[in-house]
Amino acid sequence: MLQSAESDAQRSDVFESFQNTVGQQKKALDEQVEGFAKQFELPKSYQKIADTHREEMHKAKVKAEQAAEALKHPDQKHDL
Repeated sequence: MLQSAESDAQRSDVFESFQNTVGQQKKALDEQVEGFAKQFELPKSYQKIADTHREEMHKAKVKAEQAAEALKHPDQKHDL
């Protein structure tokens, strides 16, 4: 009976050690992933330029679609 309690305690210690090791490795990996992802982030000033460009491209696309629709129906007047 005493041996069983000792082996249970050993298993519990091994399991806790395993959990701690896995937790530390996960944390280290998360930090590496975050560092890797930051390499590809644009500085805020560039991000604003990119956002403005996307917005302008969207507006141009909408206008082009409206113009194409107006060409399909030349008898109707559209405000462009």
